[in-house]
Amino acid sequence: MKKLLLLLLLCLMAGSASAVSLELPEPYGTVNAEIHYVDMNAVSLGTEYQPVLNPAYRVWFIPSHNEVLLNYIYYGDIITEVTINGKVYPVTGIWVSTNDGLYDPSSGGGDITELSLPEGMKLLGGSWFALNTPNLISLTIPSTMIFIGEEAFRDCTSLKEVIFVDSDETIEIDVDRWYYRPFNWSPVETCYLGRNYTCSTQLFNSDYFKHVTISGKMTQMPKSICSYYTLLETLTLMEGIPYISERAFMYCSSLTHITIPNSVKTIGSQAFETMNSSLTELDLGHGVQYLDTRCFQGHSVFKNLTLPTSLDSIHSLAFRYCDGIERIDIKNTSKPLKIVGNDVAFSSPDDFTVYQGRTIQGNYPPFKGNDGLKSLEMSNYVTQIAPDYFSYCRNLASVKLSENLTEIPSCAFMYCTSLESIVMGDAVTRIGSKAFENAALKSVKMGTGLTYLDERAFWDCDEIEEVVCMATTPPECANESKTFDSDIYSTASLKVQQSCIEDYKEAPVWKNFLNVSVASLLGDVDGDGQISIGDVTRLIDMLISGSSSYNASADVDGDGQITIGDVTALIDLLLHDTW
Repeated sequence: MKKLLLLLLLCLMAGSASAVSLELPEPYGTVNAEIHYVDMNAVSLGTEYQPVLNPAYRVWFIPSHNEVLLNYIYYGDIITEVTINGKVYPVTGIWVSTNDGLYDPSSGGGDITELSLPEGMKLLGGSWFALNTPNLISLTIPSTMIFIGEEAFRDCTSLKEVIFVDSDETIEIDVDRWYYRPFNWSPVETCYLGRNYTCSTQLFNSDYFKHVTISGKMTQMPKSICSYYTLLETLTLMEGIPYISERAFMYCSSLTHITIPNSVKTIGSQAFETMNSSLTELDLGHGVQYLDTRCFQGHSVFKNLTLPTSLDSIHSLAFRYCDGIERIDIKNTSKPLKIVGNDVAFSSPDDFTVYQGRTIQGNYPPFKGNDGLKSLEMSNYVTQIAPDYFSYCRNLASVKLSENLTEIPSCAFMYCTSLESIVMGDAVTRIGSKAFENAALKSVKMGTGLTYLDERAFWDCDEIEEVVCMATTPPECANESKTFDSDIYSTASLKVQQSCIEDYKEAPVWKNFLNVSVASLLGDVDGDGQISIGDVTRLIDMLISGSSSYNASADVDGDGQITIGDVTALIDLLLHDTW
């Protein structure tokens, strides 16, 4: 009996062996066929099925789905089709239960190690494999399978690998309760999911599961598909997956690498939420458009975060508690990035730097109060920043602003107590109220386009040593007594263009500076009034000697510090004669 059953399973629909066409008599009518565990409503096969009984075989015909389930062997031959009421039907499934009394469960398939169910099989009911294939290691489910009954592979104590062959059809996994799931207590470690499936619980046991590959055929990923699989080490997501569901891989704390395929447009809430994760690499791909709340919360190890140009919006809590981030790279694009929610989007208690390649919009400043932020560089795609954008970022020491930024809004750098210099491009026309209040500024350079300074723009910045304003007309100040801290008027120098030096000496606020002189030419490092190879030599000498004093003329690239990048920028000025 054992050999015949195995032969049936391995060759069913394959057309091998002595296939016969079995002519069945008229059915006796709808009968309760002693298979109380089958819920036809649950498997969408209709409520009517007609068992045809015979001492030698048992077959169930499901009229609403035109399917035939074979339950027994007919005189040792492999039955591949049956005829009911004059119409021929292929056998498309097997439904054998350890409880139906048709055979001795102890005569199971103990010698099976690999099993590929044949293409053409659609229905697998009952629990014949349960307990009866203790040495089964690898199982392949065909693309034609549409239903697997509860406990089908329960207690297959050697089963390590399950492959669901790619298919456009959804397969239904029948589970009444979690302990009736088809792979319960089977130690599956590896799975290939090549299709959509429906199941009221997870397929496998979290105590064993280590590797999963999800095919692009899975277009409707179940929620929590692999959540709490704490041993999951390898996650392969194939091109074609449109989204990652909420809580899909939550608390998969053994994952070390995640690569998101370009087909993924949305990553759901808590999808990869993991506390104390070992994740060291994160690649969001080039297609993701939205990151939902807490989708990467709690990843304290990965260091580099790159946000692709495809990203349209991100929830402000998407990267909460990602304490190990050292660099955030927001790729260049003119398309604004919208932050959804009312929290700081990027937070880390440790030192990190930001390259901001686009304008960010939202209800709450993305970096406000972040003491971990040390360095910021904005690309020229950034045209605006929000009020309070970097306020209370007390360790922010280096800022390079976009040349196309049009305004420094209110409180933008308030209480940035490590920020010693700022260089604004010629596009900035306005500096808002309290924009730099209580910042640690020593050097301020404002461009040619500046027309207005709001109240307290530089209030309590009592360490300023140099103010450079390249506007030919002295910018208007909202409050004559509260624009700059009064202490600096006698100690700091004001440098302006030669043609308007007298205008500044007479304009409100500006006339308070006692030391007014001509601004040095950008790149004129040696101060001789022109740019030459001598300035390159002088700049290199400054770098070699480790000079810590800030020289606005030497800061050719405008990043607020003197580096090798200024040498490159200065040489470029000389080569193109653009100074």
